Amino acid sequence: MIPAARYYPPPESEGGWRTLARKEDARALGLDPDELAAFADWNLSIGNEPGEPPSPVGFLAIKDGWLVHEAYDRPETRDRLLWIASIGKSITSCLFGRWLEEGRRGKLPFRLELDDLVYDPRYLPEGFPLSDERKTAITFRHVLTHTSGLPASRFVGGEGFSFVEYTLGRSAAYPDTVRLLDAPGAGYAYSNVGYNHFSILAPHVSGRMYRDSVERELFRPLGIGRTDWFGEGPSYTYLSRLYEPSNAGPDMTARDLARYAYLLLSGGEWEGRVLVPASYLEEAKQVHRINGRQPADYGLGMRTNAEGGISAFWSRLMFALVGKGLNVALLVPELDLLLVRTSQVQSEGRPPFLPEFARRAERLLL
Repeated sequence: MIPAARYYPPPESEGGWRTLARKEDARALGLDPDELAAFADWNLSIGNEPGEPPSPVGFLAIKDGWLVHEAYDRPETRDRLLWIASIGKSITSCLFGRWLEEGRRGKLPFRLELDDLVYDPRYLPEGFPLSDERKTAITFRHVLTHTSGLPASRFVGGEGFSFVEYTLGRSAAYPDTVRLLDAPGAGYAYSNVGYNHFSILAPHVSGRMYRDSVERELFRPLGIGRTDWFGEGPSYTYLSRLYEPSNAGPDMTARDLARYAYLLLSGGEWEGRVLVPASYLEEAKQVHRINGRQPADYGLGMRTNAEGGISAFWSRLMFALVGKGLNVALLVPELDLLLVRTSQVQSEGRPPFLPEFARRAERLLL
């Protein structure tokens, strides 16, 4: 259980995470300092193949609010902003959880629920006319669980590319998003384009653009001061609005990624302020069974061990954030344990990294 007198780290500009005087002191917190060092070394050894540019790598272990181990491939990596990739899907999910709560409290113009329709002209007018009539059945739960039928697209760009038109299946130059792959709820396809719908929804639902909402409502209260976002230029401008993709997060330091993950480890609360409703966070950590083609470890924008889909060793309360480049945050609430890895390793074609990360982390416990 999380103790009542919860520790929250001040911003890095004010000292940041509290650290142990000696690495041996990790024993008093239930962790083996030698195994921590070995696990850090293993993480630093996982980089790009010879011939590819070297990847920056960072590793942090946080137990009971103490930064018990920290290691980088080189000193300057500690302050380097690194892309967190699909860990940003959990950020988008948390922002949606805020919309649900604020709508119920009458603070937003719409009261939304997980099973409400995404394609509603009140808050997604840009989506009409529909590129595929089956889109009328897509719910928010479908999008968050990748069962919407929207294609498993990746970042694209080039001449004639428009983020909004491509996301909504109305791009003549890039027509692969026009038709659904399956009827909503019938299949599974890990869909970046699905999550990017939240960026287009944001100004209608909350009155703020997606990036502004994330920075104001999540990052600033956490003390995250430096980020670098993806969207820029005419491809991401539509009707005088600049859109930020909501399928992936920004560049940030390893310490700040740990700060965001620590918010989730703390049940969505930061210094007495609820940033992510606890009830929604619990929903996000469950597998929402819609059809038999879904993986056993995916909740609402985050990986979950709720059905034992990640590890037989760790409890069913364990969950994780995962992004391209072998970015990982593993969270064990009952142990108040957080393990974070950041890197920009070429991950396509590699075996899934999270199960091995979780397996090796077993050795850390005394």
